[in-house]
Amino acid sequence: NLTSLCSLTFLTPVFALLFGNLVLSEVLSALQWTGVCVTLLSVYLVNQREQIATRIKARLANNSG
Repeated sequence: NLTSLCSLTFLTPVFALLFGNLVLSEVLSALQWTGVCVTLLSVYLVNQREQIATRIKARLANNSG
């Protein structure tokens, strides 16, 4: 899926930050760690959107009937 593949490009800054932290011993701020977490969560949600939508529809169908 092209959308899933394109969403992985958003991980480039995450890997750059982690590389800098692990290899170059750079200290990341709380805001940077927050950005990493938000980015990872966003990429996960984009890649799982069909499964999540299916689960939501199933729950709504169970609650309404």
